[in-house]
Amino acid sequence: MQRNTLSKSRYTDGLQCAKRLWLGIHERQLATPPSEGQQAIFDAGTRIGELARGRWPEGVLVEEDYWQHDASVSATESLIADPSIEVIFEAGFTELDVRIRSDVMIRVPDTQLWDLVEVKSSTSPKPQYDDDIAIQALVIETAGVRLRKKMVLVIDNSYVFDGVELDLQNYLSLHDRTSKVDAKEQETRESLDRFHKVANGDVPDIEPSPHCRQPYLCSFWDYCTAEVPKNWIMELPRIGTKTVAELRSQGVESIRGVPSGFPLTDQQAKVRTAVITDDEWVSPELNSVLIDESPANHFLDFETFNPGIPIYEGTRPYEKIPFQWSCHSKTDQGAIDHTEFLASPTSDPRRAFAESLIAHIGVSGSVVVYSSFEKGVLTALENQFPDLGDELRAIKERLWDLLEVVRNNYYHPEFHGSYSIKAVLPALVPELAYDDLALQAGDSASVSFQNLVLDKTLDDDDKNRIESELKAYCARDTLAMFKILGRLTSISA
Repeated sequence: MQRNTLSKSRYTDGLQCAKRLWLGIHERQLATPPSEGQQAIFDAGTRIGELARGRWPEGVLVEEDYWQHDASVSATESLIADPSIEVIFEAGFTELDVRIRSDVMIRVPDTQLWDLVEVKSSTSPKPQYDDDIAIQALVIETAGVRLRKKMVLVIDNSYVFDGVELDLQNYLSLHDRTSKVDAKEQETRESLDRFHKVANGDVPDIEPSPHCRQPYLCSFWDYCTAEVPKNWIMELPRIGTKTVAELRSQGVESIRGVPSGFPLTDQQAKVRTAVITDDEWVSPELNSVLIDESPANHFLDFETFNPGIPIYEGTRPYEKIPFQWSCHSKTDQGAIDHTEFLASPTSDPRRAFAESLIAHIGVSGSVVVYSSFEKGVLTALENQFPDLGDELRAIKERLWDLLEVVRNNYYHPEFHGSYSIKAVLPALVPELAYDDLALQAGDSASVSFQNLVLDKTLDDDDKNRIESELKAYCARDTLAMFKILGRLTSISA
């Protein structure tokens, strides 16, 4: 029987979960396709990898695609043998039944040594990157290529874009991980041997647990959790691996089966009570903490995007750029009125965002938000535009966080462990949800606006459609807050 060859990504899959490794080889069609937001992150990583090559203009790219791996190995061997080649991009190797492509290899002058550089789109080195580099180093050195340094290149989020040209030397930051990678050599060999056995054996019997989300949510999560019981124990907020294992040792998979007296956090205990009673849990303090529904109330939501490659002068990588707000407000007559702002995609939206918000929100009345997100955005705008500081600080002082009120004082079994507004709204106000919208998540809204900014192929119909979808989504968020507060007020009466 032919032995299954691993790749770098399959190796790192195995470090998270042996079942993920096996499914990725034998049943990859069972994976959930990436969301629009996840795909945007992958695409940005690819783009940053391509940009990084600009740091070494003398570099040579191994152009063969991933399905032409054997040809990439041959091309790499020729480049390594040519002393005039100083830098290689996407070098291909196959050893130990593992295929890899390495982002950057740099020849050390006057030696037979090379430096290995892995490019990542994050802003700091992470422990999982060392595992990524370690499997590459093992394969490369098994191929007879000696490595001096093993490094990771990440984005420096202190870099400020001048609005003209990206300075790659300052935008990207190089970190030497040699000692940490070298310390993993024996562990990497042992893991690789284990993963080859997994890849060529039967599907591992591994139950879903918190490991499925570390360091990233597994793409097979939906498949592996398709038959879990309603009110599954993993819906207990912030449940850890040890607690899951302890409950499973007692045969418990549903929250209904969690024994009385089992150690739970206060938040988890609220969830258990609601599930077991099949009824909402309401804090005695709910009525006292609810805001007065006066005509001065505003319900406010922001949308932002955070490009890893800065677009506007004076911005940093991954800086949150606010481009849209929605506000539902109580009128003097007790009706609800809606106002919105959506920035032009042709220029930096921050100033227009701040000025339009100040002009609309006025100087009185509580401003209801859902989380501390809006407060952080206002603080950033305050720092960016000192002349608007007094007005922005005044708005910030009027913020009232509905999420904290819900989290501390109410739980419905249909929340299924989440206090996201996407979970809370259909449980409390079932006639109003997000199912009818083209955009149903904040990351999708961010991607849509970034497309408006960067995609020059969009025609007027596409632009109008995207703008309509953005407005509908943001308006639903603020209407949702109004409805949720009204429902909680009714419950507490």
